[in-house]
Amino acid sequence: MLDAKAKRDYQHRLVDLREELDDLRERGDETRAAQVESEIDFLHREIARAVGLGGRDRRAGSAAERARLNVTRAIKSALQKISDHNSQLGELLDRSIRTGSFSCYLVNPRAPITWRFSLDEAAQPPAVAEITAPVFSRPETSLVQSLAERTTFVGREAERSVLRRILERALGGEGGVVMIGGVLGVGKTRIAAEFAAEASARGFLTLVGSCYDRENSLPFSPFVEILESAMAQSTSLDAFRTALGNDAGEMARLMPQLRRLFPDIPPPLELSPEQSRRILFNAVVELLGRTAASGPILMLFEDLHWADEGTLSLLNHIARSISKLPVLILGTFRDNEVDAAGPLAQTLDELLRIHMLERISLRGLSQGAVSQMISALSGKEPPQDIVNLIYSGTNGNPFFVEELFRHLVERGKLMDANGEFRRDLNIAEVDVPQSLRLVIGRRLARLSEEARKILGPAAVIGRSFTFELLEASTNIDADSLLDFVEEVEKSGLIYSTLGYPEASFQFSHELIRNAVLSELSAPRRQRLHLNVVSAIERIHANALEDQAGNLAHHLWQAGRTADPDKTVRYLSLAARQALKQSAYEGALRYFQNALELLKVLPFSPERVRQELDIQIDYGLALLATKGWYAPEMGSTYRRAHELCQSLDDSLSLFSVLSGLWSYHLVRGEHTMAISYTDEMIRLAPRMQNDGMLIQADWASGCSRLFKGQFAEAHASLERGRGLYDRQKHRGLAFQFGQDPCVSCQSFDAMTLWILGYPDQAEKKAQEAIKLARDLGYPFTLTWCLSMIGMYYSMRRDYAGAERVIAEGLTLTKEYGFSFFAESLIAYRAIGSAAQGKIDQLTAGGGSAGGFSAAGYELAHTWARSTIAEAMGNLGLLDIASTLLAEARELMERNDERYVESEIHRIQGELKLKQAARGSSTPAIVTKAESEAEESFLKAIEIARERGAKTLELRAAISLSRMLMKNGRHSEARRLLQPIHDWFTEGFDWPELLSAKSILADLNSTSVSASDLKRPVPLLDR
Repeated sequence: MLDAKAKRDYQHRLVDLREELDDLRERGDETRAAQVESEIDFLHREIARAVGLGGRDRRAGSAAERARLNVTRAIKSALQKISDHNSQLGELLDRSIRTGSFSCYLVNPRAPITWRFSLDEAAQPPAVAEITAPVFSRPETSLVQSLAERTTFVGREAERSVLRRILERALGGEGGVVMIGGVLGVGKTRIAAEFAAEASARGFLTLVGSCYDRENSLPFSPFVEILESAMAQSTSLDAFRTALGNDAGEMARLMPQLRRLFPDIPPPLELSPEQSRRILFNAVVELLGRTAASGPILMLFEDLHWADEGTLSLLNHIARSISKLPVLILGTFRDNEVDAAGPLAQTLDELLRIHMLERISLRGLSQGAVSQMISALSGKEPPQDIVNLIYSGTNGNPFFVEELFRHLVERGKLMDANGEFRRDLNIAEVDVPQSLRLVIGRRLARLSEEARKILGPAAVIGRSFTFELLEASTNIDADSLLDFVEEVEKSGLIYSTLGYPEASFQFSHELIRNAVLSELSAPRRQRLHLNVVSAIERIHANALEDQAGNLAHHLWQAGRTADPDKTVRYLSLAARQALKQSAYEGALRYFQNALELLKVLPFSPERVRQELDIQIDYGLALLATKGWYAPEMGSTYRRAHELCQSLDDSLSLFSVLSGLWSYHLVRGEHTMAISYTDEMIRLAPRMQNDGMLIQADWASGCSRLFKGQFAEAHASLERGRGLYDRQKHRGLAFQFGQDPCVSCQSFDAMTLWILGYPDQAEKKAQEAIKLARDLGYPFTLTWCLSMIGMYYSMRRDYAGAERVIAEGLTLTKEYGFSFFAESLIAYRAIGSAAQGKIDQLTAGGGSAGGFSAAGYELAHTWARSTIAEAMGNLGLLDIASTLLAEARELMERNDERYVESEIHRIQGELKLKQAARGSSTPAIVTKAESEAEESFLKAIEIARERGAKTLELRAAISLSRMLMKNGRHSEARRLLQPIHDWFTEGFDWPELLSAKSILADLNSTSVSASDLKRPVPLLDR
């Protein structure tokens, strides 16, 4: 395509060249004259090609494709000549040279080649200048380019006023988010494009990305489009790499091809799912911030109703970070297709809550605007009857207005022989179609048969497509295909833009693409998807991994016509790439499809191995999206366990056992959990892997703590800590989710406190926090702070608990660890209740134990019993009794015995409080005291059996207070003195001080007669 200026320049150049040609011929310089004559011929051809069908200027996309074809043919011809001379060199260049609107040589990082083009051995390479190019340059975007071929924009004055106001705010450094919602065809994209053009004229860098209607959406597709466009527009690959800076590793998760292009990019860190995603999101914000330092930015996201969960989460994260940046986010979506409980609705609600969102709802154009639109389409002022007709048939929907106008013109109903609106038009005779699809169908029918045929493959490729992929998918020669494309483009069904790195085409509306697809039979559509797969494999033969998502999509859509082995392979590859990108919802869908398809493959060891690898990775995706306690986690890891045993794969088996242990642990199913830790303990020595031994010891110690096997728990946790070497084993955090030594120390702090060593417990807690800080892994540190928060809450050190809770909540907010946030808020609520701060308890949020999701039952016995005691202290005895009954039921059902002694002690305390009510008779009081005494004695008995000296002390204090109140001082002293004297540390610990105070009161009181009448049945020590 040549614009007016280019044509003038070509004409002036032709004049100069003709004068030069005459001069050269006069001087007899035939060689140079031939060169000039060749250039003149070239310019004549280019000017001729700039004129398309009907004498109009040829459109950009078609012209660009013809230019690309000419360049490609020239390069292929040159490569053939080189190959004739040197076949090895020719083969290398054929693999490495890519052609398009921008041709390039792709380096193979696995086999780097040093080129020397100078014959002078002493020649030195030129000095490399420092590269300071920005990541994103400022050419006109394809969206803005496309406006040149569109009808005049009419109406929308109120909406444009809102957009301009927000634009001014962004220019002043106040970022924001605008979402334009409306039904299909109402003009969301058009007003967004007009606004983008205005923003570009005001100095904004406009970045555009789209979402697409696909069962398996490509993760983060709009952000990937933005990055790919930036790389293609960059002055060089080196400039792009320099501009990415330290964020290159994270950007490579969005664009895997970067690792192939830039071998210096470090490998990704093995992090927890939430931590990995947060680091990626922060890197995107950092890159955006650096770019915004050079000028304001408009980010335009199209069709967000099709966005994947990862895209919306990243969009939400960016929105929270731009309030003080000159960055404006503009999105479009179909508001009638938004699921009220879906991710887009949740994102919009969240942005509204933080006051970052301005929402614009588009409705149909007014009658006046419809009149303006008809005038723009026809170049004439329409009669009011015509306006009324079209308005009533379209409700002012701009797309429908244009389609109906074209339909009436093509049917010869609207204009007379002179091209004027018919004045005698009878509205009754105009056949206004009831279905817009019928209008589109009639327009499609006016195309030649060949042009209609190419639309099927184009629609199967997607809403947008490149000529190169369409050509490879249809096997039609390029020149003929271009003629067909131009015919369709002239009809207005598609439009083209000069994008990067090549011209692209797009259906003018999704309705048109859907109409094309609806005309294809299911078998035909499957066959076309398979053709697209073959085309992608030919075009991207050296970089198929980069196309894994597209290949997986088309192979899945091809159904049984595709090779199931290949489909499973690409589904798995696309899923793992989605995992690396922290696009967990997308990974889930890919894995689910792969597992479904595996069922039809014949049995073989290779198939079993393939399924095992998929099941293990599927478990990671489930963990990130649903948590360990989800039932799907159990079925996934149980299946993986079966596969490991059939393959005798001990290495994978250990990871699977660890997964099964975690699943049953968090569900409170301790008997099952401990069976898997025993298996881990047996397996780890056979693997001669001390990292596995550490993990096995931590898992065993953790489970035994919750089972109430405190001495065994301490032994396991201490053994795991002893095996740990910080330098050698710091990578275990990536393998098992968090550092196992930090876990050992955190849980040993709880264990030692229960066993009666409060000072040693505190030392372990501080060592755990220090190690977590030194390792520098946010997930491990947050996990540690959460566990230490539970430890402090158990020992009633609520000030210490608040310190770690506050720090932990700061980390959860920074890194998005929502599960830990709920846990920490729950610990804060428990502390508030224990201190009688009922208002803070209500405001704290969370459920008992902090884990509202169904299936999570770990530590609920402690949480419910602790809150029950607090409610009892506040006089809410009915609530307290209900909570304690729930704790007891969970204890019996799950065999979670670590606070069994506490449950009996609290039961005794509640009995006494119930008896203390004013309406209680002496008989009721006596009965309650007897039952309370039995509960206290049971608590002491259980604590002694398990060596839980701290819990024994608590129960002894409760019983001693009751005995002392009833004058049974000697019994109280004989009960409390031995357990108090057992402690050898923690003398400033409040509960020991409390016991000491009671003993002092007892020692100052003489023995009463009642002491001799009713001795307490002391238990054997």
